[in-house]
Amino acid sequence: MFFLLLLIFSISKLKVYPFIALVLIVLALAIALGMGVEKNVQVLLGFSRTLRGITIIIVLGAFIGEVLQEKGAAFPIVNRIIICLDKKSCLGNGVYRIRSFYYCFC
Repeated sequence: MFFLLLLIFSISKLKVYPFIALVLIVLALAIALGMGVEKNVQVLLGFSRTLRGITIIIVLGAFIGEVLQEKGAAFPIVNRIIICLDKKSCLGNGVYRIRSFYYCFC
């Protein structure tokens, strides 16, 4: 419970970026629970390799999505996906809900 409160405090009051705060709090929790520093370093190295591999995909996806939205092409694409998938299918229903959420809150 202490670490959760520390996480909330570091994000809200200290203005630490949430990702960095989460990583630091998880490391502190692991050390407090007896997981050695050596094992923490191994976990961080594996995590950084994974993150390095998917970062370019996430950045390019966000960039392409932003360009599509700015040019007005996002809604016709989503509408076409909804028509092709049918609103009653699971995936089509999910896309429809995302579009509805965007209309309500954005």
